[in-house]
Amino acid sequence: ISYESGTKTPNAGQAINQYGFVATDKQSVNVAIARGNERIAEEMQDLRKTRDFTLTKLSQLTALSQGYLSQIALEYQIPRLKTLHSIRRTLGVTISWFFSPASTGDAEML
Repeated sequence: ISYESGTKTPNAGQAINQYGFVATDKQSVNVAIARGNERIAEEMQDLRKTRDFTLTKLSQLTALSQGYLSQIALEYQIPRLKTLHSIRRTLGVTISWFFSPASTGDAEML
């Protein structure tokens, strides 16, 4: 594994390793993407349940297929930013809700 020495600011496509430095190997990038995807799936499910939305209802309100939403929820698909905007609008949160640490448990309402 190689790391850019002393760098703590990631560029696009780079991940931070466990020591707080930019990791330049593909495995670390893939791990960061997987963790982000897991966070999106968890937040989408929590928000859906809080608002009493089924996947069918979310599908109807977002114009996204139920199968595609299910694949996002199961972490089989990484949603595009445009997809996240559609989901966040419907669920009433900002886009940052999917990426922020879940420390307070309060949704940023629009």
